[in-house]
Amino acid sequence: MGATVGAGVEHAVTDNFILGIEGRYSWYGRQRFDAGLLPTAVGFLAPGFTVSPTYRDIRIETGEILVRASWKFGPTAVVAKY
Repeated sequence: MGATVGAGVEHAVTDNFILGIEGRYSWYGRQRFDAGLLPTAVGFLAPGFTVSPTYRDIRIETGEILVRASWKFGPTAVVAKY
């Protein structure tokens, strides 16, 4: 289970040119992976080996920033003239 949170703003520099910036942070939860058995040494006076289970917890998170420049083609806004 995860979530995403973000925000952004835009500003019309002219009727056709727009600048914007937005950011997003996402996290996708945590997953535990079994990595098998790992041999480990035991005892200093009575050397020997044993095996112990190993695992790895993985957490994935991303952070993005997007800077945008847009151009609107075509006529500008229609203004009624009487």
